[in-house]
Amino acid sequence: MITSEESRRAKLKLKGNKCLHCGATVQEAIARRGTVKNKFEFNHADPSKKHPRYKALIERKTFSTELLDELDKTYLLCVDCHRTLHAQHIRGRASMSFQLDGLRLNANCTGQVVADWVDRKFTFFSAQDVYTDAYYVQIGDAEPVLQFGQTLKDNFDKYLLGTKVTGQLRVYTYDMKEVFSAVKLSETDLELTHSTTFSLIPVKITDPKVGTIWMRGGWTVFQNGTSSRNGTLTVQATYPVESEKVASQ
Repeated sequence: MITSEESRRAKLKLKGNKCLHCGATVQEAIARRGTVKNKFEFNHADPSKKHPRYKALIERKTFSTELLDELDKTYLLCVDCHRTLHAQHIRGRASMSFQLDGLRLNANCTGQVVADWVDRKFTFFSAQDVYTDAYYVQIGDAEPVLQFGQTLKDNFDKYLLGTKVTGQLRVYTYDMKEVFSAVKLSETDLELTHSTTFSLIPVKITDPKVGTIWMRGGWTVFQNGTSSRNGTLTVQATYPVESEKVASQ
C-alpha cells in the first residue's frame, strides 16, 4: 500500500506537477520542504460539479474511475494562488477561435480568473472542455481527413460503430503518427489499438493480473497510482447490437 504522500504526488503528477498560475513546481516543493502536503490544491472551475464527498474521495490511496473523473474536473494551483482565486472571486467569459489548414473551431467558455495586477498577468480557467488538438481521421480506405479534436470526439461513436461497414477507423496526429485504430475482424468482433498519447477518448481495462488500467488525459494509470506517458493497448471487442443500425445510417 502506498503512503498518503506518495498518493498525493501521484495525483499531482497527473495534473502537470505545477501551479498553472504562478508556475511553482512539485519538484521545488519537495526539494525545499520534503513534502507536498498543504502546498498544492485542486481547483474546480465549475464548483457545482465538485463531488459531494470530495475530501474523502481525493484522499483515497487506491485510484478509481470516480477519483480520475474528479481530477479531470480540476486545475492544479498552489495554495497561495488558490486562495487568491477565491478571494478575488473573478468570473470571466472567453470567446476563442482556432484556425488550422482551412479548419475553424469556435468556442465560448465561462470560468474563473486569477489576476496579478502588477505583472498584468491573468489566468483563465475554463469550466468547459475544448478539444483543440488536430487529428487526421481515416475511415475505411478513404484518404485521411483533418479534424479538430472536438469534431472527432463528437462523431467518434458513429465512426467506431461504422467500421462494421467501412472495415476500419484510423486516427493520426497532425504529424501522421497513428494513435488509434479500430479494425473489423468479423460481423461481431473488432480489434482496437489505443496509444497513451491519444488523450481524446478515455479507456478502462480490467486485467486479472494487474487490476484496472486507465488510458486517459495522455496517461496510462494503474490502481496504485503509478502512471506513464508511454504505452499502447490492443484488445478485441464485440460490436453492440445497436451498431447494425448506426452503421447503415
